[in-house]
Amino acid sequence: MVPDPERRRHYRTKPFPGQRDLTIKYQAATGPSVMVAKLLEFSDEGISVELASLLSAGLSVEIVGDIEGAADSQWLRPRGFVRRCSAAGNGR
Repeated sequence: MVPDPERRRHYRTKPFPGQRDLTIKYQAATGPSVMVAKLLEFSDEGISVELASLLSAGLSVEIVGDIEGAADSQWLRPRGFVRRCSAAGNGR
């Protein structure tokens, strides 16, 4: 059975227009790496981002940046891990 993405435990919020890209730092096999990430949505449980390449599930990452809000910026937890990563399609 495929889970219904609309039945998540926490409501996901779309970013405000003008949201700046986030920076994802991680340890690759060749050494420290950095990637730019476009914020797609966020909740209390985590964030969804669009990246230029796939990252392995379970990979430890550091997230640098803020989520722009109506009145101010929301700080992100700086460390986390990749839960799921899949190709978006259309060469993305």
